[in-house]
Amino acid sequence: MVYILKPDIDEERYAQEISRFEELIKQEGGEVREVEEWGKQTLAYEIQHYDQGYYVLMDFALDPQGLPRLEERFKLDDVVLRHQIVRLDKDEE
Repeated sequence: MVYILKPDIDEERYAQEISRFEELIKQEGGEVREVEEWGKQTLAYEIQHYDQGYYVLMDFALDPQGLPRLEERFKLDDVVLRHQIVRLDKDEE
């Protein structure tokens, strides 16, 4: 999963959001394998009047039945500009 957070949040809120998303995955019975913080990057196009955002890559394992609830939480979060979940084949893991 890659998600982009709004660039105007402070460092404390940024860290809280990352931890919260890790906890969400664990609550759904998943396992967070790795989190890569790519930092503040320029967006390819404006999203909600922002031209930058904090990019985070999170590698996790989760039963597909838990994905709808996870998707809903990302959609409802006002700090998330965009998110995308991609399924990796077993060969790519």
